[in-house]
Amino acid sequence: MTTNYPGALDTFVNPTATDTLNSATVPHAQQHDNLNDAVLAIETELGTNPKGASATVKARLDSINPAAGQVQGTSRGFFGASAASQTAIATNPMVIAKDAGATYVQVAAANATATGSADFAAYGDNGTDASGWVDMGFTGSGFNDVNYTITGKNDGYIFAQGVDAAGLTGNLVLATGAKGTNLTSDIVFATGGFLAANEKARLVNATGQFQVPSVLHKAGTATLAPAVFTSGTNLTTATAGAVEYDGKVPYFTHESTNRGVIASEQFAVLTSPYTTGLGTANTLKQTFNASTNGAVTVAGNTTYFFECMLNISAMSATAGTLGFGFLGTATYSRVQYVAIANKTALTVQTASSHTVGTVATNTVITASNTTTTAYAYVSGVLVIGAGGTIIPATSASVAAAYIVAAGSYFRLRPIGSNTVTTVGNWS
Repeated sequence: MTTNYPGALDTFVNPTATDTLNSATVPHAQQHDNLNDAVLAIETELGTNPKGASATVKARLDSINPAAGQVQGTSRGFFGASAASQTAIATNPMVIAKDAGATYVQVAAANATATGSADFAAYGDNGTDASGWVDMGFTGSGFNDVNYTITGKNDGYIFAQGVDAAGLTGNLVLATGAKGTNLTSDIVFATGGFLAANEKARLVNATGQFQVPSVLHKAGTATLAPAVFTSGTNLTTATAGAVEYDGKVPYFTHESTNRGVIASEQFAVLTSPYTTGLGTANTLKQTFNASTNGAVTVAGNTTYFFECMLNISAMSATAGTLGFGFLGTATYSRVQYVAIANKTALTVQTASSHTVGTVATNTVITASNTTTTAYAYVSGVLVIGAGGTIIPATSASVAAAYIVAAGSYFRLRPIGSNTVTTVGNWS
């Protein structure tokens, strides 16, 4: 008969003491044939050298058990002595490996192909080779995969590739836990070695600060600044060395509790003379070049310091005055400035008019005379209500298209919100 093994067990009929060699019940030749078929099936199933390095096949089988390690089943694999005992501390493990080493034990993967990499990967329930996985690995000495040019030859890496679907994030999360009372739970970054001295940066759990001895920002691009501060709430007590941004101005605290404003100035400087329009008497006219630098946009609910210096010529020879004010779309909660000005030859020393201005509309800042040249220095504060544009402007009481000389300037810098009263350690 043909053997049923290994799919099923064979059923053999044993001869009796009275059976002859040619017995119809158990033919002698058939007995040998059946036995040969069964033995061959067993040999085929076991293969050659089934005992391996063990003394017997039984000894080899006995060595494969949870106590000694190296058990493979339908849902779990155990490797190493007493590996199965680790199921008490691991939840739903597929593979458990355990061994003892004076310095370390390891689970290793090696790729013998230089252009490839060796990887340990985990997939989500919706993961495929294209997405839905995290991968940790090391590249070969000839690695050249065009899909992963971020890695070079013999680079270690951790990659996460999410699935592009609504509600899925695909983040790579690095986090430490909160267990224990003596833990620091920091995230430490080191380069160039594995000693404490190789630490280069640390994300400190206790303070939420990122500590790094030096920061080198890459060059910005047309759409990406080298560094960006997000507006927030200033510290209740200013800390020495702190840099802050409240959405209005940046601050730096040079000593404990003594916060100061970091100057963030806007300005316009005439590099060539600018001739104003003829205009109407006592009507404000844009004083800087209308096509390139005559108007500056300001934020709403913000307080600004400003300064202006004007050198004017070609005014009417008819007796008249010079006025100062602001045009533009911004609105003002407060305007306060002092103007030091005069209509005089620029090389002649003479007493100047000192005028306090309290409105954005035209304010006369010189006495009336027939001199065709004038100068003015104006400094003060502007409290903006609604944001918009500010246009420094001047007027003449006698209509004339006068000239504003090169070197004349207007400068503006924010100092805080529209309610700011002090910045610094005032008492």
